[in-house]
Amino acid sequence: MGYEVILEELLDTTKLEKKAATIQNEMEIVEELFRKMVYENSRKAMDQKEYSKKYNELVERYKKAQDELNEIEEKQQENKVRKDSIDTFIDRLESQDTILIDFDEALWTSTVDKVVIEDDITFYFRDGTKIKQEIL
Repeated sequence: MGYEVILEELLDTTKLEKKAATIQNEMEIVEELFRKMVYENSRKAMDQKEYSKKYNELVERYKKAQDELNEIEEKQQENKVRKDSIDTFIDRLESQDTILIDFDEALWTSTVDKVVIEDDITFYFRDGTKIKQEIL
């Protein structure tokens, strides 16, 4: 069906996976730089202020990469949860014996988290989607 193509496109994690691989490679490079620096420091006399400065720079570089990787993994998890939620919704729709022509409370509560009415109406869906609608 057409929704499967749309769903796959919306939840495609290829870019996230490539970015995660790049970041993991960066982390491996920093780890190797750590090893070389520690080894060099143990083999010959180094200016300890300079060593400490370089070490701290590597720590910051590694921490930045780790934070980026954590953010990407969080986005991947959010996409997985969103996909599971959408799959459940689609399964529920496909299991209907007839086309929905009336309000279905179970379907509504399984997809809508809350509705906030202020100057406009905002629908918050269980998959994290938010839709604002002006009140006419």
